[in-house]
Amino acid sequence: MFKYDESLKVFMLILALYALVCWVLSLYVMTKLDPPITAWLYGLFTICQIVNPLIPAMLVVGQTAAAKRLGEKGICVLNPKRINVCGKVKVACFDKTGTLTKEGLDFAGYVPVDAKAVGRVVGPGSDVEAALPMTQAMASCHSLTCMGERLIGNQVEINMFLATKWKLVERAAEGKLPLLEQHPHSLEMVKRFEFDHHRMTMSVAAETEGRVLVFCKGSYEKIQSLCLHDTVPHPYVSACEGLAGQGFYVLGIATKDLGQLDAQQIACLTREDLECELTLLGALLFRNEPKPETHEALRALQEGGCRIVMITGDNALTGAYIARATGMIGKRENVYLLDVEQGQRRWTCISANDTEGVSQVSDEVARGGLSDGVRLAMTGAAFRHLGPSITDPDAMDGLAPDPGGLLLRCVIYARMSPDDKIHCVRHHMQLGFITSMCGDGGNDCGALKTAHAGMALSDTEASLVSPFTSRSKKVTSVVDLLCEGRCALTTSFGCFNKLVMYGLVLSSNKLIQYSMGLLMGEWPWIFMDSFVTLSLSISITLCKPRAKLVNSRPTSSLLSPQVAATILGQEITHLIFTCVTVWAILPAQSFHVPWDASKVDTSKWWELSRNYESSTMFVLLINQQMVAALAVCLGGRYRRAIFFNWVLMLNWGVLFVFMCVLMLGPPSPITEAFEFVSDPSLLEGSYIENRPMYSA
Repeated sequence: MFKYDESLKVFMLILALYALVCWVLSLYVMTKLDPPITAWLYGLFTICQIVNPLIPAMLVVGQTAAAKRLGEKGICVLNPKRINVCGKVKVACFDKTGTLTKEGLDFAGYVPVDAKAVGRVVGPGSDVEAALPMTQAMASCHSLTCMGERLIGNQVEINMFLATKWKLVERAAEGKLPLLEQHPHSLEMVKRFEFDHHRMTMSVAAETEGRVLVFCKGSYEKIQSLCLHDTVPHPYVSACEGLAGQGFYVLGIATKDLGQLDAQQIACLTREDLECELTLLGALLFRNEPKPETHEALRALQEGGCRIVMITGDNALTGAYIARATGMIGKRENVYLLDVEQGQRRWTCISANDTEGVSQVSDEVARGGLSDGVRLAMTGAAFRHLGPSITDPDAMDGLAPDPGGLLLRCVIYARMSPDDKIHCVRHHMQLGFITSMCGDGGNDCGALKTAHAGMALSDTEASLVSPFTSRSKKVTSVVDLLCEGRCALTTSFGCFNKLVMYGLVLSSNKLIQYSMGLLMGEWPWIFMDSFVTLSLSISITLCKPRAKLVNSRPTSSLLSPQVAATILGQEITHLIFTCVTVWAILPAQSFHVPWDASKVDTSKWWELSRNYESSTMFVLLINQQMVAALAVCLGGRYRRAIFFNWVLMLNWGVLFVFMCVLMLGPPSPITEAFEFVSDPSLLEGSYIENRPMYSA
């Protein structure tokens, strides 16, 4: 839970106790001058002003202003309330493919295999006849559709299909799957199972020359497990791992021949029928390069005190390559990968040295490396095996004895399913960290919705569930969001502090006025509430964020020492100035005409304002509000300098000029309306000019 929500109830309880004290003091001072019913009503008036009704409105105005600024930076905000929460983000989670890396992966070729050996990488544009089974698999094993001349679907599949130079003929109007052609060859797709994030595979059945062929693609580990053992060469996995370590996005692809089937038999085919006893064809390679702005964005987040975590469905080796390329980990840092197979731990060292590559290490070596600060990566299998114990420092014989356990040691989570991503984000949140998630695909939707601050780099399904969506689809949008969040949180607390101070100052000033048997007139109250407080509060919300994150986050607790010092400090300062001015400085002036409350009926509030004391306290209150507005906007850790808020500067300047005219100018209709006494002559001609209290 956000600290603001936790502390708000306690804060309101403190204000309620303060209101009770003010009410008792009001009764005490007023019963000396008035009947009890009048004192009772004045006491209620004091209580009503302690909690300013503008507080919730200004918080909403501040969030709206922040959302508008984010919109100008290309970030669509669906839930403005989450903006303030972004100011406290400590853990920033990222998907890899399409988020940290470019959205469109370039097809880099394929690696053919046979039962005995792994072939060399074959680049795009190879002869169709020379590799017909592989070309058929690439041409058919996808979920693409065609609209005119334009292919619609996953960019990886589009690039794979374009590399075959086959033609896709759409037959949706006939209720059939597409036809694939490349003279003299053709494939009629008769069955298709879409990609399943949990199974990490997709498969199709296609008919050619009267026979039904099955093609299946997915993660190379999963495809290996679905193939007949004697069709998988021994070095297949190590070859794929080596390519993944070079930054390739590697998919396995396989086939099998179902022979001749009639329409009924085809209709009865299940996914399990297709995805079993396959013959391995090889591996597809896609170039998986980081976006140009990723490195700078991640460095800005690290300098801003954020822990960066990669949660990807891709291979850990590719993840480690991208982590090094983007600065998540040092280029010379080794990574220990934790995997679990059949309940047994398996450790792999992903070396930063290209010549060493990937090697198996023992449990003892891994334990020693982690104690020396070696980075940790983890597969989805290991993550699921650990379960809730991943946050336990005693898990796995105390492998990560620090608070947070292995969760806070791991920087790369690989082969994670959509549910795994949700649980990973939730584990961080349960440790008390405000957590963000940035992703672009449908498999990120759950994590984007679960996180405190979800940022979708997509205009598809991910944008429908995420509180924030980047139209530019750049990782730098996360930095912009956190900068704006810290600014908005600081500004919201500043506006909250100012309005709470206003309520406290008003209540203490009323107690002083009650003790003297006077009140300010109508227009001073209207001017303070409707013009000064409202305009300054709105102006405060327009403070702009700094363009750079600093290694700290603003407070989110109303009970923090900073908030207490701000509110109480200004309240005490104002009380000292008011008491000294009204009871010491003002009576010492030669022009001062004392106010005698015993000569008036204090229940007639309209007769209590034309005096030096009321005018002096009005000036002090306005000045306090103006000074408080500047005070809560000062400081450049999370916001730009106050001078960049030109609306506040203009508003403050207009108020300053008006008050100077009111205090220093000659009597005028304005001073008359405000019942402002700046000269003894203003007391003449009034409805109380002949009262004995004004006699010299």
